[in-house]
Amino acid sequence: MKKYEGMFIFPASTQDEALNAVIERSVAEMTNLGGVIESTETLGRKTFARPMAKQDSGIYVRVRFEFDPANIKPLLARYALDEEVFRFHAFLRNERLEAEVAADKVRRAKWQERVAAAEAAEAEAESAAADVEAPAAEAPAEEPQD
Repeated sequence: MKKYEGMFIFPASTQDEALNAVIERSVAEMTNLGGVIESTETLGRKTFARPMAKQDSGIYVRVRFEFDPANIKPLLARYALDEEVFRFHAFLRNERLEAEVAADKVRRAKWQERVAAAEAAEAEAESAAADVEAPAAEAPAEEPQD
């Protein structure tokens, strides 16, 4: 079994109430062929760059799943015949790239924490310096003696 990511495009005419049922039926096709669904994410309605098959928009749904590579062609054939699915594309996931992206996110989060801590320390030092200078400025000036 290999890890895949698939993108469904459903017709924009699909009603919101019926969308969940259509998604469940489409994902059930994968499990019927021995696939394991990891996650589904509805990305919403998006306008196409150019009209396709007399449609100008669709509802996008991302599915992450594990699947036997031998069953990919039958799955694509089933979706090609399904009138509820406008388009479906499946891509092999690059696990090494995903691990690098996750590690990069962790590095960025740590860096942002260090920057925030440094900015907070700098702001605290400036306020402490302002507190020290403020009483000296408020002291009355001495009058010259004759």
